[in-house]
Formats: sequence, structure tokens, C-alpha cells
Amino acid sequence: MRRSRILKACIALIVLGGVFLAGLLARPWVEPFARKVWHRIERIFCPPPPPPEQYPIWPVMTPEQEAQVADAVKLTFVGDLILLRDGVEFGYDATYGTFSYEEVFERVRHFWETDDLTIGVFEGPMAGTSRPWSTSDYHDMDRVPLYLNFPDAFGEAVAEAGMDVVTLANNHLLDCGVEGVMRTLELLPKQGMTAVGAYRTPDERNRIEIVEVKGLRLALLPYTYGSNYWPESAFFGEGEMRSLTRVLATPESPYLEESLHQVEADFARARESGANLIVALPHMGEQFLHAPDEMQRYWCDVFVRLGADLVLSDHPHAAQPIEWRKRGTEDVLVVHCPGNFVNSYSPHDGDASMMVEIYLSKTGGSPLAATCIPLYGYGVPGGNYQAVPTHDVLTDTALWDTMSRNDQRRLREVQALVTRHALGNPILLENAEPRHFTFPGVGYVRQRVQPLELSPRQRTSTLWRTLEAAGSICFVGDSITEGTRNGGVGWYEPLAESLKGKTITRFAKGSMTSRYFEENVVTLAAQRADVYVMAYGCNDIRYRDPARCAMTPEDFVASCERVVAGIRAQVSQARFVFVAPWRSRFYDHNWKGTEAEKWALYDAYDHALETFCKASGHLFINPNRDSDYNALFTSPTWGGVRFVDGIHPGAALGVRAYSKACLEVSP
Repeated sequence: MRRSRILKACIALIVLGGVFLAGLLARPWVEPFARKVWHRIERIFCPPPPPPEQYPIWPVMTPEQEAQVADAVKLTFVGDLILLRDGVEFGYDATYGTFSYEEVFERVRHFWETDDLTIGVFEGPMAGTSRPWSTSDYHDMDRVPLYLNFPDAFGEAVAEAGMDVVTLANNHLLDCGVEGVMRTLELLPKQGMTAVGAYRTPDERNRIEIVEVKGLRLALLPYTYGSNYWPESAFFGEGEMRSLTRVLATPESPYLEESLHQVEADFARARESGANLIVALPHMGEQFLHAPDEMQRYWCDVFVRLGADLVLSDHPHAAQPIEWRKRGTEDVLVVHCPGNFVNSYSPHDGDASMMVEIYLSKTGGSPLAATCIPLYGYGVPGGNYQAVPTHDVLTDTALWDTMSRNDQRRLREVQALVTRHALGNPILLENAEPRHFTFPGVGYVRQRVQPLELSPRQRTSTLWRTLEAAGSICFVGDSITEGTRNGGVGWYEPLAESLKGKTITRFAKGSMTSRYFEENVVTLAAQRADVYVMAYGCNDIRYRDPARCAMTPEDFVASCERVVAGIRAQVSQARFVFVAPWRSRFYDHNWKGTEAEKWALYDAYDHALETFCKASGHLFINPNRDSDYNALFTSPTWGGVRFVDGIHPGAALGVRAYSKACLEVSP
């Protein structure tokens, strides 16, 4: 009883203290002091982000790369197609006593239907009702042994979604015994899929499985490290297990030499088969690791040495690197693991996976490029788990709105996590692309942004007509022009992509103030552009450093005048468009005053710049006046995915919103 009274007293004191503190902070004279204290605490526990030069600026796909991709044969590889106990149950309709799993694949169907070949890992048997359905989920393995068994409806849904080939070489192959394997081998072709990796006879096991696609012949070599509940020795002895599947021994196994001999013989037959390329499909690696383990590294080295063109590996249930290797002058693609396709297990990043698209040369089958498409295992309210491409939430507000706040947070984490491990660079949701490309010898390459869909009003705006009449345009500015936090995607790119036949250049560097552009006016003039679009000034307001900032609106305008004069001394006919300084949102690390003071400075600089432009015949654009842009700018919910931080509009949607706003406010 006494403890209860003490607890209640403590809660009351905390509440009263909070009320008192809130009242205190509401007083105007307290705000500057509280802000200084907050900044001190923030710098101790939340150090500022790295300087701009440490942010990667990614290369853009060249026209040659775009042409290669457009003319290639496209193969899609997905990870473990698996139903744990929850997944089985969520697909059951008690009213009709049937199972249905079409919902699981609803958001990836269009990828599979439009590629040339889809390969997946069917990680479990369809043994029928003679055995129980999948007995467990990962999190209760200590209590219930995990034996997988999928309803036939799961295979039907996989095939109906567009899957072409599945490998059965995995550690759950024998969860329902040899009878379960044979029934699965019989069902899959009837459902419309080619099954590889499990065999009825030694002759089948030694036969090289060839799949033809658009004139290319692919030799498929599936392997597994073993099967649950069966000793490794069972697959290297003289019994029936020896020919049931292809098994890879671990590097420390006494069977390693025998396993290596079998693999070498498989590759020799594959090379003799007349195939254009050899695809190894190994099921191996330690679970829940985001980097390949010793066994993966060993066997990938072997496969590449023996002649594999593609190594499409899986099993760790975690996204792992997409790696380009060389064999002489040939490019070899190694996908260490795409993660689970989708399942009901979220610990250890079980809800984070990807699809990998591979682009093959039509002439010889060599890999030209690959893509990473991050997937989030989303538990649909009232439904099953669904593989959701993370980019979908940027174009589907209804999907975003159905998600809990925890789902929205986790989806953002999944986007960054998958791209970090697969491509070596975390790409934020604000900068997500429908597919993230990687090329041999280059790595991640971003796509060019899509042009704007212009309204009649926008096409008649002064800004559009000014840019359309120019032969060359130079976009000048600091971080959002450089795209510092966006991998190099500047705010103007959707606008520039809408202009045809123009020479577009950029002179931009993050964190720069008006002083920088004065000092580099000779370089600016060397661009020799017909139109200069000048978009800077934000940092003069934010930094308040007299050594490098225009500290008053009058100083800022005088600096702009000197830049114009310097350029026109070399390019006399140059025209100028000045964009009002964009406005940082709340909690700006660099701003030390009150929010009211900051907004007042923005207004004063905007007014001075607009007055200068009217007097000098320059075009002035203030996108901050656009109501739609401001709605996105201030939205605390779905609109938040448009901004990387308090300053930078994201590359996926934010730069489009900013470009459109510039056209909307143009006279």
C-alpha cells in the first residue's frame, strides 16, 4: 500500500513539473535561453551530420547504359518463398474452408509479369493434408520444432503471380520426408512452374537443367548446404539421399573434397551443354547475417573460378551484398542473399528483403546491370503478410495511410537497411527509386529523374518561356542545387528534364553562401549560359557568420549585383532568374535564434531580392508562396517523406514539388 502511495506521488510530481515547465517555456524571454541549452545538449548527444563533402554524389545513368538496359533480357531473382505457421493460418478462409495467397504477391506481380524470367526459392514442400501444415514460427522454435508444409494454394498463387522457375534445393526440402519431395515435384509443373534442385533418380540429378529465354540458354545448377534433421553424411554415402539434391559441404567438413569433385563435374557438364551462361543457385550461409560467411565466400570463389556467370545465393534470411566480380575480362554477378521474399517473422530484419533484377546481353548472355528493389514484409490489417516495394508508399497515399506509425517507421528503416547492405550506400526513403541500378566497374548509378507533367498554366509561365527560349541554362546554388543530401539530385532536375534540346550545366556546392559565388564569378561566367538560375541565400540567413555571410538584406542584394556584373562582363546577353532563399524547417542545427527571428529575416531577404529583380529586369521566383508546396512543407504525416531533413527536399518527390512550385508562382 505504501509503495502504491509513493508511486502515485512521484507521478503527480512529474505531471506538475511538466505543467510548470511548459508554462515557463511559453514565456517569450525563456525561448532564447532554452534554445541555447537545447543546442548544448544536442551537440553532446546528437552530433551534427558530417560535412557535405562526405555525402556521396552518385553518378547518373548514361544514355549508353539506358540503351543497354532497354535492350537486355531481364531476369528477376527473389529469395525464400516461405510460409511459417502464421502465414499459413492468415491465408485460411474459415467460411469456405479454403486457402488463398494471392494477396501476398499483389504488389510484385507487375514486376514478374513484365520480366523475361523469374527465379525463386520454394523453401518447403507441398506434402498435402497427410502431414500438418507448417508447425512453427521462428520465434517459438525452442518450443515447437519447425517443419514446413505449404497448402497447394500457395504454389498456385506463386505461379499465378508470374514465377517461372523455382529451386527446391534448400534445408526444408525433407521436412515432410521423401514423399513430400515427390509430391511437390509432381505439383509444381502442373501449377505452371519449372522445378529444379530436387530429383527422382541419379540420372535426373546428373542432367544439366537448361532454361531457354529469348534465345538464351541458361544452365541452372542449384545446391543446398544440407537438409534439416538429416546428417551431412546421408548425402555423400551410397543411399538414396545422394541423388535427391545437390549438396555443398562446409569448408571444415570431411566431405569437402567429395563435394568439390561433384561440383566440378556439374560445371564441366554445364560447359559442355551449349548453354550461353551458367547460373549457380546455392542455398547456404549463416542465418540473419547481413554479410556472407566463410562458407558463402568459399563456394562463391569456387563457382566464379569454375565458370559461373551468375551466382544467385540465399538462405541467411537477410539482405546481403550484390557484388560484381571479374573472371579475366568477363563480368560475374554474385547476389549473396536477397533475404526472405516475405514471411511473418520480423526479428533479425526478417521483414527486410529485396528483389534483384538482372539484365543480360541478348547476344551472349553476359550480365550488364542489376537492380535492387527493397521489399518490406507488411502485415496487412485483417489480411496476410505482403511483400511491399518500399517505393510504393511514395506514389500510393492510401497504402501509407493504412500503415501504423510503427509500420511507417520500419518501412523507412528497411529502405535504408537493404540498400546499405546490398549496394554499399544507404538510400533514404525520401530518395528511393522504383529500382536501384548497379553496373559492373561502377556500382550504384542513379536514374535520371522523370520530367514534370506540365499544366497549360505552367507552360505559359514566364519562367517556362524564359527557359524554353534559352539554348543553354546554368543552375547555380548551394546544397539543394547540388543535391548534397540526395546523392546529387538537384531541385531543378525535374524541370530540366522537361526541357528538350538544351545544354544544362550546374555550378553548385553545399553549405556555400553568397560570398562563395562572388569569389567564383569567373568560373560562373565561363559556363557561358544564356540563362543563369540563381538559387542561394538560405545559408547567409542560417549561419550568421560575418566572415562569409551577407548579414543584411542590403548586403545580400549588393552581392547579387556584383555576381551579375561579373558574369555580364564576359557574357553580355546573359539573363538571370533569382529564386528566393528556401526556408529551413524547425530544429535547424545552424540557426541559434528564435523561429520568429528566422522567418523575419527570410521575409526581409525575399523582399529585398524581389525589389532588386524588378528594378534590374531579372525574373524573381518565390516558391515559398505556393500553397501546395507549403502544405507539403509543413505536413507532419505523409508529406514528411518528401524531405530528407529540415532543409533538403528529397529526390523522389520533394524536388518535383519544388520545381512545380517555381512554375506555379511564376508570373
